[in-house]
Formats: sequence, structure tokens, C-alpha cells
Amino acid sequence: MHNVGNTIWIISTERPGVLPFLVVEEVIKKSISGTETSYMVQVPGNKGSPKKLSKIAGEVYPDKTAAKSALMSRAEKAIDDMLSKGQIMIDEQPQLVVNSDNALQPEKELVDDLDSEFVTLPDGSRAKVNFRGDLNDNA
Repeated sequence: MHNVGNTIWIISTERPGVLPFLVVEEVIKKSISGTETSYMVQVPGNKGSPKKLSKIAGEVYPDKTAAKSALMSRAEKAIDDMLSKGQIMIDEQPQLVVNSDNALQPEKELVDDLDSEFVTLPDGSRAKVNFRGDLNDNA
């Protein structure tokens, strides 16, 4: 329910942004099938013809504080998602330790499949080593 003369805030679902709209008209249509209420709005200071509120793609908020809260919540969620993805990348990275030759190597070797393994070369790059057969066979 909106009152004529009030300003509402609409966060667009078509493109980034939020705009104030002035409620300029309330239309109540009564028929045998029921009562329908619609609102006509326009951007304050805009001399163009009003638009039907239901035709504007966006989420309606009664004041700028509510709109700001919704936008901040969205931004916080997007930032949390980015940080979570970054943390997953870190967690999936093998932990490096210094070996007896003073070179970094994985704390434990990563096994990609049964026939390959990743090793860290002296220059710090990682290489996938493929091998076949029994590793305990010294022949």
C-alpha cells in the first residue's frame, strides 16, 4: 500500500541502480470480479508522463534506509562469495615445507590418479610425474 505524494525507492532488476519514484496517482478499479489497486509513479522532477508501478522492473522499498539496507546486504553477500571462493583455492593448494636441501616442496605429495603424482621442482614449479608398475620393485 502506497500513499499519493510519498516517495518510494526502486532497485532495478534490469540494470544496476536505484531510483526514487513519487507516487502521483492511486487507481482503484472495482468490478464484479473484485477490486484492483494500481499506482502511477514518476521520477521526482521528471515532467514526462507517469508510469504504472507494476510495469517497472524492480524491487520496491518504502524509504531510502530500507533500499540501502537491501543493497548493502547484496554487496556483503557478493563479497562473502568472492572471499569463500578464494579460501577454497587456498585450502586446495598443498602446504609447502622446506626440505633438507632448503627447497620448498609439498608437505605431502598430491595423488591425481593411481598412475601420476605432482612434485615440486627446485625452481618451485610443479610437475606431474606419470609412472607405471610397482614402486617397491627395485629391478
